[in-house]
Amino acid sequence: MTRAILRQEKGLNKCKSRMSSNCRRRVRASLYQYPVSLHATMLFLVSLNICLILLAAVSVAQEVNYTCPDPAVYFAEYHGPFSAGRFNLSYQRPPEHCRTFNSSDAEDTISHVRGQISDPDLSRLFENAFPNTLDAAIR
Repeated sequence: MTRAILRQEKGLNKCKSRMSSNCRRRVRASLYQYPVSLHATMLFLVSLNICLILLAAVSVAQEVNYTCPDPAVYFAEYHGPFSAGRFNLSYQRPPEHCRTFNSSDAEDTISHVRGQISDPDLSRLFENAFPNTLDAAIR
């Protein structure tokens, strides 16, 4: 502790025994002086603790969101966006984090070939089927 704090504490101890009006003012001033900094420190620590708890909750929620669906259930359902063609075909590729094989070259090839195919349904069939051949080759 610094000398100023020790001197002030000694003065407060003397004041507490006498409790004159001047001493009461000094006691009140000291009570407001130190607890404010202590209060600010405690408030900071509590808010830091709350932030850490929220970060932990967000990371747990992200892990829950990143669970991959069962392929049998996922591929039995329809997913948008649908093709603009006559058959209105569904997008059947799994989410990126659930794919067994990710390749920027494969994605570039898919987007290039889709641009070359004028029929939207045939384009969607290629988009859904081409990655499956790569995935089967990797396994």
